[in-house]
Amino acid sequence: MSNQNYDITAMQQGLNCDVVNDRDACYNPFFVTDQANNNSIQVMDDIAARDKEWTKQSLDVIDIVLNGAVPLMGFELPGGPISAAIGYQNRKDKFTNTPSAVELAGDTWIGGTEKEVVTSGARDVDAYFMELSVPVLSNLEVELAVRREEFSTGQAATTPKYGLTYAATDWLTLRATKGDAFIAPSLTNLFNPVTCGLSTVTDRFGPFSAFTTACGGGNPNLTNETSTSQQLGFDIALGDFDISVTWNNTEFENRIVGINGQDLMQLDFQNFKTATGFSGSGLTGDQPSRAQLEAWVANPASNKDFIRDPGDIYTILQVNNTSTINAETVEVEAWDIAANYQFSMNDWGDFRVGLQATFVDHFWYQGDASSPVVDGAGGYNANTSAVPEQPEWKANLNIGWTMGKHSVNTITRYIDDLPYDGPAFTHLDFFGGFQRPQDIFETGVKAWTQMDASYTYRGLELLGGEGSFTVGSRNLFDRKPQGSPEFAGLIGGLQAAMGRSIYARFIYDF
Repeated sequence: MSNQNYDITAMQQGLNCDVVNDRDACYNPFFVTDQANNNSIQVMDDIAARDKEWTKQSLDVIDIVLNGAVPLMGFELPGGPISAAIGYQNRKDKFTNTPSAVELAGDTWIGGTEKEVVTSGARDVDAYFMELSVPVLSNLEVELAVRREEFSTGQAATTPKYGLTYAATDWLTLRATKGDAFIAPSLTNLFNPVTCGLSTVTDRFGPFSAFTTACGGGNPNLTNETSTSQQLGFDIALGDFDISVTWNNTEFENRIVGINGQDLMQLDFQNFKTATGFSGSGLTGDQPSRAQLEAWVANPASNKDFIRDPGDIYTILQVNNTSTINAETVEVEAWDIAANYQFSMNDWGDFRVGLQATFVDHFWYQGDASSPVVDGAGGYNANTSAVPEQPEWKANLNIGWTMGKHSVNTITRYIDDLPYDGPAFTHLDFFGGFQRPQDIFETGVKAWTQMDASYTYRGLELLGGEGSFTVGSRNLFDRKPQGSPEFAGLIGGLQAAMGRSIYARFIYDF
């Protein structure tokens, strides 16, 4: 169902109604205290324009794979025969996007004035691949792979991968891999029609920080996102205890990212600073003067995708070209740690403890060729869509207990703290009872810890079958998320917005 478009013609008809003779057809846009002045359901249904919109996607795949030992006339390496897999794949991908009736008519209140159209796209993909497993020694294995994909829409890629596994002892294994990969833009990334909706933008030239209309669609100029990754790691297994440590480094080129109005604003402000020598931050109290903004808007170098109110240059009415782009570069380096320990306490049952943790050393990104390279690791990254909120540390601690048919599992989730760089203004200031978190710029986004727990009983004999039931809770201790000046009023991307939730599950096998 199409939401939040609203039919401007239905609004106009309701505003121009015959108040005396056809009151039920009238539209009152104001808050009412007397229900006699309220709108009828029929009028609100017409204005809401909750029409059906359709997206149809289909994918047909043919796979041919041959695998087994490579026939080498009886020759084998010290570790055994060489194994191989070769194959071919053909994919046929299609989509059709049919907007709602109000969008087809170009009659949306939140949206553009152009009529939208039905769009469709299709492509064929041919892929060829080969994989080799080469047991050089009984404790040394080399893995080689290569894949070639060709798209009828013009994209193509050849991606090799190499791997090495060495069992140095019966308790220590060393690992190393390096390989290329790619992501082709989807058909909707390429051909989606231009549509409009609401998006928040914080102006770097003035006080505006609010919802505005944002319009964007497919980008037929997208190319493949490519990456080169490498990993080094080791595994230690000592009876009931094991630990794995892996270093990862991935370099992305032409990363496919959605660009929003805030990204465009950041780029426009950076171009303004480069062109004029302005040294301010763009935050409240450190922004250009009105005369500087007026001169920049008139400058051909400014971004004309920002439509400002002719009567009030500080009001942004619309942002265009909020679509998908190929970002310049992204490089991520991180460490993954996983450890497990199991032990028994005789009549008290069996216990297991597991820890998974990730440390992000750096997350360098460049959203545009004219933008500086920025490290998003340890940042809230509110002003870009090229990188999400990226705490340096994330960790899960798993503790489990089993005795007979009973088991208990707990997961304690930890997310590191971050500095806050989101908006300072909030619409919630105008709602009664809301208190703006004044200190978030000083305290930042605080570290978050949350425990989930569950109890399961298995082996319940019932009606000739066997059942099990589980009761559990997410956010067991009902921790509240931190308040934020953002529109949602809280840090929803990293912290649990719902508070404690309790669930039960019953499974029956017969």
